[in-house]
Amino acid sequence: MYLLLGSWVILQIPKGEAELWLNTQHHLLLDYFFLAFTYLGDGVSLVCMLVYVLFRNIYQAIVGGTAFIISTILTHFFKLKVFSDYDRPIRFFKNLDQIYFVKDLEIHAYNSFPSGHTSAAFCVFTFMALIAKNKKTGLLWFLAALMVGVSRIYLMQHFFIDTYFGAILGMLCSVLVFLIYEIYTSLKNRLSRPLFRQQSRIKA
Repeated sequence: MYLLLGSWVILQIPKGEAELWLNTQHHLLLDYFFLAFTYLGDGVSLVCMLVYVLFRNIYQAIVGGTAFIISTILTHFFKLKVFSDYDRPIRFFKNLDQIYFVKDLEIHAYNSFPSGHTSAAFCVFTFMALIAKNKKTGLLWFLAALMVGVSRIYLMQHFFIDTYFGAILGMLCSVLVFLIYEIYTSLKNRLSRPLFRQQSRIKA
């Protein structure tokens, strides 16, 4: 549904219109809400999440870490090498007086495509959904990743197309790495354990 709806938005709505509309919905509570989610998509937050996985299951942490590293490398390659001339909203819009910027937030001007925060969030959160015992939580992980993407638009750091393809890149990296490890690795059985094992108590 997200992929279909996102492609419709890109094809039917001119670049900048959806971003300006979302920007006009600004409110102090939304400022704090989307700031929280944009920081959730920050590399430090996601690495902490993978470290938490490490203490539960070494194998899963290796898989998630691999996907995250690959996603980060590809995102920066596209951002800095392939699409380096893609400006961010602050340089795209001519009349900045009509745009609301969150106070004290650093607004970037260059290297807009794709969104690094969105790519990283979708990569790690998709992985968390894949390893979750309760698959119903997958929807919650998706919504969290989606809010990271929306936060980047609301804060005028990216366009929708940046977050859309960032999400696709992150999801693909996570799913493909997960499947490759599941099929080819021999480490799964040996490393599917917590980082520290509890020693069994010997009864006298």
